[in-house]
Amino acid sequence: MSLRIGNHSFFVTPTVITIVIGFAGCQQAPPPSGPPVLPVGGTIIVDGEPAAGVTVRFVAVDAPGAAAPAFVTGSDGRFTAAAPGSDVGVAAGTYRLVVYWLATPPGGGMPVDRLFGRYADPDRSALKVAVDPTNPDIGTFSLTSGPSR
Repeated sequence: MSLRIGNHSFFVTPTVITIVIGFAGCQQAPPPSGPPVLPVGGTIIVDGEPAAGVTVRFVAVDAPGAAAPAFVTGSDGRFTAAAPGSDVGVAAGTYRLVVYWLATPPGGGMPVDRLFGRYADPDRSALKVAVDPTNPDIGTFSLTSGPSR
C-alpha cells in the first residue's frame, strides 16, 4: 500500500499501520482510585517457629465489603504487603487479619487449614491491627496450630 503526503510517497505495510494505530491508542494510565496504599509487613510464628506459606488477608474493620488484600509468608515467616513504589499494599486503617495455612493431606484431596480455621473468619479473628503510615511493621503474630481446646 502506498501513502502520499505532499510530494512524498511512502510504502506502508499492514504491520506499520497496526503499530501506528497501537501507539495512537496508548495513553497514560489514570492514577489509582481510593486511598494510597502502604508497604506494610509482619511475621507469622506458628508453635514457636516461622511459618512459610501462610496466607494473611487484611479485612477492613471500618469499611465492610472493601477489597481485602492478601499476602503469603516466606520461609522466614515474614510477609510484605508490596514493595516501596508499588501500587499494591494496604491503606491506612484498622483491620482484622484472616490467616490460614493450607496443606494437602497425605494421599491427596482438598487442602486443609493447618490452623483449623481458628483465624480464618474475619468476624471471629482476634488478630486486629492498625496500619499507620509512620510504622510499616505491624509486628509478629504468635499462633498455635491444632484444634481448639
